[in-house]
Amino acid sequence: MHEYSTQLTYIIKNKYVLRGWFIYVNSPFMQTLYQNPNELIENIRVLNFDMHQQAGIMASLPLKSGKWYEGNLTVLGVWLRQKDSDFYDIPFDRNVIHGIFSLHNNFHISRKPEITLSLNGMIRTKSIQADYDLPASGNVDAALQIKFLKQKRAILKIFCNDIFKTSQISPYINFKGQYIDMDLSCFRHFGVSFSYAFGNYKEKKYKKIDTSRFLK
Repeated sequence: MHEYSTQLTYIIKNKYVLRGWFIYVNSPFMQTLYQNPNELIENIRVLNFDMHQQAGIMASLPLKSGKWYEGNLTVLGVWLRQKDSDFYDIPFDRNVIHGIFSLHNNFHISRKPEITLSLNGMIRTKSIQADYDLPASGNVDAALQIKFLKQKRAILKIFCNDIFKTSQISPYINFKGQYIDMDLSCFRHFGVSFSYAFGNYKEKKYKKIDTSRFLK
């Protein structure tokens, strides 16, 4: 396959980021599933399609309130098209517009000891992959981090990922006589970690890079 892409990034006031992009892939390959209409057989193969197109725009906005809160909001809008004129007996030319929204938050609860609560979330709207439909999904993660002892050498972290068990999708096919439903499990993850730094850290000194050639 051959992939061609371009993107343009614009940064406002050194913190607001806008990015647009376009991707065209000729003869892309991906795994697909096809139900044989004459036998109880499912064919799972990697096939080349005619083409894959994607255009999108992204905005990233930093958030801050005093010394107790900082975060980042990212919004993406994507147009996706996939085409295969020789896909068994059911050729397709499908497109969809989907979005991704993510919000990262850090709440500084205390300075001594340093206690930070992180609460992050993401939402992804429904999309497609060949003859598959990909349902909407999302997740919410939380973590509490405590830095203590001299020079904050000790770090204790308690976290829970995918609190509401919504990150795993169950793809399905309902396309031109093809009917497949998947039921994939989703799990909530708890964890505790502890780290301690021994000795004194000294930053390494590196030789300054010669950039004089760029001034010619």
